[in-house]
Amino acid sequence: MLIVLLSALCAHAGDYYVNVATGTDTNTCGTMAAPCRSINATFARFSPTPTQGDPAVVHVGPGLYYENAAPDAPQTGFSVPNHTHLISDNGADETVLQVDLSQLSFAGVVYVVRSQQIGMAENATDITIDGFTITLPTGEVDLQNHSVVGVNMGANFTTEIAPTGNVIRNNVISLSNKNGRTSYQGEGKGVFVAGGAIVDCNVFYRIDSVGIAMGAVNTGMNGNATQPGEVTRNSFYHFTSSQNLSPRPSDMHLAIGIDVPTTVRGNLFDFTRQVSIDRGFGVVCFDCTGLVAENNVFTGMPNLFDAPISLVSVTPTKGPFVPTIDHNTFFDSASGLQGYDVSTNGLGGDNFAPTVTNNIIWVTEAVRDVDAGTYDFNNWMGAALPPGSSNISSNPQFQDTVHRDFRLTMGSPSLTAG
Repeated sequence: MLIVLLSALCAHAGDYYVNVATGTDTNTCGTMAAPCRSINATFARFSPTPTQGDPAVVHVGPGLYYENAAPDAPQTGFSVPNHTHLISDNGADETVLQVDLSQLSFAGVVYVVRSQQIGMAENATDITIDGFTITLPTGEVDLQNHSVVGVNMGANFTTEIAPTGNVIRNNVISLSNKNGRTSYQGEGKGVFVAGGAIVDCNVFYRIDSVGIAMGAVNTGMNGNATQPGEVTRNSFYHFTSSQNLSPRPSDMHLAIGIDVPTTVRGNLFDFTRQVSIDRGFGVVCFDCTGLVAENNVFTGMPNLFDAPISLVSVTPTKGPFVPTIDHNTFFDSASGLQGYDVSTNGLGGDNFAPTVTNNIIWVTEAVRDVDAGTYDFNNWMGAALPPGSSNISSNPQFQDTVHRDFRLTMGSPSLTAG
């Protein structure tokens, strides 16, 4: 009786296997001994249809998966059903997802990985993408009239159903469209999601122009709330820069839309790059509610209008929004926290009253054009700092800023004050 019970607990009816080296798409894909060769063919084998309580788990062997989801989605490499956990056996170093570009239409958006469920009826639910390098066939392609997205969970599509339960973890996402330029910016985007998702422990590099974008959901008559987002333990670096574009584009590591409560914790936002034409922003909050930014490092944004954290007032008199900015490190930047007003197309963050505490903001101007809020226990620099209590301005004495080691030496004043 005990043996039968243990067997029932260990079994998982929704396990599938893919191996580009040993698999065949005529296999059942239900065992390691009979894997499919392609990921999209494996999705077609799902039986029964995966559900919230019984997801399909797709184990992907090492290798290069170069696919196109045509005819249903010819602009997409991998079209993932809801309640599917796509997991690499060997991790991002050995497992690569690329979109086959041979069937693209003249213009549009290219998706490497995209949820099948996007639109009014339903949206991405319970999808996990874990352990892949997500990229284009070459490090930088030349796709005229196309923009490129690494992972899409419903953003840029009309929807009234908030995506839920989506996880993007342990991936390396690198894609740059050299000359696509469907508009004056937006050639490449790492992750797009309508509403929140868990985006954890990924590397975003060689992207132009958005690392992660979380947009609001039109709740309409359904009345469902936008899911919160969690952006944790990611590294953003070596973003590319557009050439000779006017107006000068704005590149963002993380863009948070209206009414998307998001926790941003333990990330490295490094905008250091060889060519610095585009404006660089770490976290951009567009009238976003419930932003918590803590234990992050922001660096490499030295131009006047760059900003590690930008609080953007979209709708006049809305708010006040009270983001929490706590225990972060800012270095090698023109500003730390900056306000911007869309209605006047100029600096000013009137919709915000942030709580800014326990940070090291060792930049030219710690706070620019955000007057309201609480500012206590910071070590910062600036000519016009807002009032607060127990703030200091003393060299924090980092270990090795050249090699991005922002640990504090034993004699740092930030260990005992600020």
